[in-house]
Amino acid sequence: MNTVTTIRDVCPTLCVAGHMHRDWLRYSVDSGFFTPADGWSVSLGLPDGKLPSWLALWAEVELAFDGIVALTGRIDHIRHSVNTKGHSLELAGRDKAGILLDCSAPIFVTQQITLPELIATVVRPLGIDTIDVDTLSTLLFQKSTVEPGMTAWEAIQDAASANGLWPWFTPDGTLKIARPDYSKAPVACLNLRCSGVGNNVLELSVTYDISKQYSTVTALSQSQGNEISQAIPILKSVATDSDTPSRPLVLRKGHIDNTQFLTNIAENIIHEGKLCSVTVMAKVQGHFVEPGVLWEPGQRVTIFSEPHEIDETFFLTKRTFIGGRFGTFTLLKLQQDNVWLST
Repeated sequence: MNTVTTIRDVCPTLCVAGHMHRDWLRYSVDSGFFTPADGWSVSLGLPDGKLPSWLALWAEVELAFDGIVALTGRIDHIRHSVNTKGHSLELAGRDKAGILLDCSAPIFVTQQITLPELIATVVRPLGIDTIDVDTLSTLLFQKSTVEPGMTAWEAIQDAASANGLWPWFTPDGTLKIARPDYSKAPVACLNLRCSGVGNNVLELSVTYDISKQYSTVTALSQSQGNEISQAIPILKSVATDSDTPSRPLVLRKGHIDNTQFLTNIAENIIHEGKLCSVTVMAKVQGHFVEPGVLWEPGQRVTIFSEPHEIDETFFLTKRTFIGGRFGTFTLLKLQQDNVWLST
């Protein structure tokens, strides 16, 4: 396991329509499980005051650090600014989840459909072709309805959650529907000692929060039935967390095929509450865990902090690369390990 050594500063290379640039005044690149679309932004000076002819809104982009792809997405925003110091250009956008968040899902009602089929039906009309679904954990939808006004992201998130899974995009632009892999070994150890010897974090904070924790989650729904199975007027599932003080929650869902789908939804809320009960924010130098390995959500990280009396492994749920001519660093958001969507 690495202790995170400082690796030479590497600015991101932005590739747009075959053109590459890497000398930025500043940049920021997000990636997180609970942010529907990972954002990115870069800015640079324009000595001649002219925008490059190849720049266009919604152009496909790839951001890479030292040849390692960190994000695949599109340009949402182009800003050309002029002040007494000259011209500057700012580009910003999101990964491929952006279009799923912005646009409506196709409206349909279907029977006997698998999760991979449902996901493909929703996202392929919007240009998402590379899909990886954990089919070992999925159930058959007896009936599935996408209501008018529902975004594509809402549709796939609801379908994934009913199967105890979660959607996210990998750096290469693949839509993944799966659970986190808690079997992987921690990639690094972050150290904060009172003596300062061996420290490899610039900042570290720990937050304890009960606002999303519930002692019981009662999920209610109904099944409309079909020619194969009878309608069930009331479906009910209860998930509990014995470690949380009395904080009950009752929620009502629309049509649900069976109790297992409802159980997955209730348990997900319990798991998410546990995940958010402890949050560690860390600021580290550079963007690499080790040469060739960028910080990325889904990694497990051991934290040893004497001031916080912590010595345990956490789960990386979000990271932000920030840098430019003032240097480079990464913000890490780490939360409870092996609780969210755990089997």
